[in-house]
Order: sequence, then structure tokens, then C-alpha cells
Amino acid sequence: MEFIAGGLTHDGDVFSVGTDGNTNCVRWTHGSTQQWVGSPVSCACSFRDGVICISNQGDIWRITTSEVIRLHGIGESASVFGLTAFDADHVIGVGTSGSFVEIDIPNDSVNVRKAIEFGFRKPGRDLINVFRINSGLVAIGKKELVYCFEDYPNPTGSSNSTGRESFFFNGTEFDGRLWLSGLLGQESVLASFSRETNSLEYHEMPDRTRGRAACISSFRDRLLIANEQVFAGQAGDWSLIMPDLREKTVAIINRGKRNPILLTSSGGIHEIDL
Repeated sequence: MEFIAGGLTHDGDVFSVGTDGNTNCVRWTHGSTQQWVGSPVSCACSFRDGVICISNQGDIWRITTSEVIRLHGIGESASVFGLTAFDADHVIGVGTSGSFVEIDIPNDSVNVRKAIEFGFRKPGRDLINVFRINSGLVAIGKKELVYCFEDYPNPTGSSNSTGRESFFFNGTEFDGRLWLSGLLGQESVLASFSRETNSLEYHEMPDRTRGRAACISSFRDRLLIANEQVFAGQAGDWSLIMPDLREKTVAIINRGKRNPILLTSSGGIHEIDL
């Protein structure tokens, strides 16, 4: 079983999502586990009392500790790579060809929109991830794409290209900017994005793992960068705090004032002692 996603439930429990290509599972740290047979889960997020999972074939499930509910799927309209809860009733996914997939959980309905509807530049490029910030929603993707919403679906800005071919996979909000990790070819990259000027600035990446984008989060006054090692600090001033994980980091889970949790591809759960 390879674990591909994780997060924090609304009641503060850590969950992890895995698949072996045929059987999927959601595991909670309090001891519960749900397994079901289906197409491999590709992304997931917490929602109310459970977890929403989407497969690489467009199947959608709502998983709780007591049941597995299959919802109305996306079908072939889009492949979803990133997912986040948007409000009390909706989950937003992003994916191929600038797709925004709006999932109404109570009504079990799906609406697919395209980036071109929002007036964004390069609207046909794939989006790779989406995440919430204090002031709205951010979608990121191939070739330096950053799309910002103050109040979805009302866009507030998008990135100006620097001419690089970076693919952004993960992001967080820190010191008034968005911080993004990704790949430029096989090289890991770290960039910051100003929503005031819609400009990107690249910074030295402390983690040099090739071919795999680092996870990124923030805690108090520091950024956290994790792949096969974990670094804490700020641009140009990093400290190595976990030197050799020997496996891929899947997620850094922020728990508010408590130390963050690191989830690895084998299902390992490690507290980052800061």
C-alpha cells in the first residue's frame, strides 16, 4: 500500500489515504480504517466528518469511520490532481486543461468549469493542486501557473511568467506571500509569489532531491520544506531538522499551535519537533 495524501479532520484527528492500485484505504490515527475496492485514489481532502477521495478515473467517494459512500463521478470530463474543501457543502478539485471541478456533496452533483471562464492567462494548461489560504483559494500548475481567488469564483490575479518551465505542486501562505515548491525538469525549485504585483521570485531550495517536488508548509515564524529530509527556516537561512527519512514525504499536516505532522509514502507518521 502506497500512501498518497493526508490531512486533519474537523475534530483534529490525522488521516492518511493509500492505494495498492486495486484497494484503497483511509486510516485515522485514533485506530479506525476503511478499505474498499475501486480505481486508485489520486487525491483527497477532509470534509465535515469524513474524507473525500477522487480516483484517477473520476470516481468520487465520501469516507467516514462508519461507511464508504460512492458519489456521482466526474467521468471523462477531467482528471483531478488536487482537491480541497471550499465551504460547508462544496469541495473544489483542479486538473487537466485548466479544469475546476466543483463538487456539491449534499446534492451529489458535479460541475466542471474551465480557467478560460475566469479570464486567466494560458487557460488550457493543467492545474496540479489547489489549497486554501486565509484570504481565499489558490490553484497552481504547469509552467508557473498561479491562479488566485479572494472569493471563489471571483478571481483576483494570476502569475506573470518569468519564462521558466517550472511545474508547481505544493504551496503555503507565509509572511504575506505564497510560497510554492515544484520542479524545473528534474530539479526541485522554491518560489514566492506576490499577490500585489502578480510576480514570482525564485529562491535557493534547501532540499536537493531530484525528480520529486517537496512538500511545503509554515509553522509560527518558519517555513517547512520536506522530501527525504526536513528543513525549517526562511529563504537563505535553513536548518536541517530531520536528516534522513529514507522515503518520500506525502504531506506536512499543520495542527495549529501543536507541532506539525509529517506523513510518508509508507504510512509513517512523524511529529516534527520544533
